[in-house]
Amino acid sequence: MRKAMWVVPLALAMAAAGAEPAQAQVMFGPQVAWGDDADLAIGGRLGFGLSTGEGAFSRLQIFGSFDYFLDCESCTYFEITPFARIPVAISETLDTYVGAGLNIARISFDEDIAGVDFSNTETGLALIGGLEFPISTLRSFGEIRLTIGGAEQLVLSFGFLFGGGG
Repeated sequence: MRKAMWVVPLALAMAAAGAEPAQAQVMFGPQVAWGDDADLAIGGRLGFGLSTGEGAFSRLQIFGSFDYFLDCESCTYFEITPFARIPVAISETLDTYVGAGLNIARISFDEDIAGVDFSNTETGLALIGGLEFPISTLRSFGEIRLTIGGAEQLVLSFGFLFGGGG
């Protein structure tokens, strides 16, 4: 099962690598998130938009998201989610997208449990959907992420993006 988790991100990365020479558009920004298991988180994201000319993956975007969850007493819990997304035209006023990637969740307890230092890392498949929209002069986003396997939680994120020529 763990081998299968790498198939989607690997296939998307191979498609991007096999595309014609691209000009990367760097995007970055802060975000806040809420998980149905881990509650409130703060974090950020970094993305690269690729302009590859023509084809199904001509507007492929590669992102990495980091969420540090605040509600974990006496422990540290965070998730890292590298993913690929593709814009989907639904409305002229909203930029929507869908994507998939890998979710890596890490928990470590601040105190030893029965004299043993306990930590755990789990990996799952992340399915993502979201939209970008303007708030005043800022480009913002709202996103939903469902993790299958690993941490298995639903996460809602909101944040701002800078860069990317948008």
